[in-house]
Amino acid sequence: MARPGRRTSPSLDRFPHVVDYYRRKEQIVGPSAWDFYQSNVRAHDLSFDQLLGRLGFTSFRRWFKKRQADGLSTHILDVMGGHGAFLRDLNSTDTRFQKHSKPRSDASLVVTLVDHTKKTDMAKANRKLSIDILTGDINSCDTWQAIGGWMRDKEVPAFDMVVSRGAGGVKTIPIEHYGYLLNRMYELTTAQGGLILAQVGSEAELGWEKWQSVLNSVPGITMYTQDGREENPYRPTLYYWVAATWPAVAILKRPEAPPSLQSITDPLDCRLNH
Repeated sequence: MARPGRRTSPSLDRFPHVVDYYRRKEQIVGPSAWDFYQSNVRAHDLSFDQLLGRLGFTSFRRWFKKRQADGLSTHILDVMGGHGAFLRDLNSTDTRFQKHSKPRSDASLVVTLVDHTKKTDMAKANRKLSIDILTGDINSCDTWQAIGGWMRDKEVPAFDMVVSRGAGGVKTIPIEHYGYLLNRMYELTTAQGGLILAQVGSEAELGWEKWQSVLNSVPGITMYTQDGREENPYRPTLYYWVAATWPAVAILKRPEAPPSLQSITDPLDCRLNH
């Protein structure tokens, strides 16, 4: 498996018509033009509903509340997460959160190609909720090194959840990069019940059943897959349909799991020093 180059990859350059559309839309409606239709918790629940069910959670909110009730940390990495709408909405589960109170969530990070939150109310809300935005291409080692640097600065030993609901952005990820990206997510995830939920390319292209068979044979790792849907059972809106129909995978990491997937997937040269 080829390792991605250290220089940031021009992923969006392969989709100039998409970029032009959203830039024109941005002139009319502002930064929210770049949001995928409904990036809130409910939309994430629908996109990962089968996987959440197999993991024993009916929603992200239940995962969040249970982790807090058990006295565990809630550091979350949102890959391809836009301006942080999902994490802001997830924090709204804290009914005690008022204007002058402190949020219960732990420091979390959103990785996105473009940060449209600067000098906006979204930026203020993110700061109040300990949500930071990091701009970078996930196909580049530099971005993952920057994530490691953020973890050191924030004294975050590992993420409790890594979520990636890229929808159409999944098409910007080269097939040969998936092993690399999943290993990066895996290495940064805690072994104390850490969870990865990610939308991915198709089974035909990547053979997720084989991945599932291999990883489920490793002590401490449980992997589930979710097929893409031919129809949208929730809402007829085109954007919502696209978001809900992407294939996805879930990886649960327990204490006996190996620290890295490099011994399972092809060896990679990029190392994370977090």
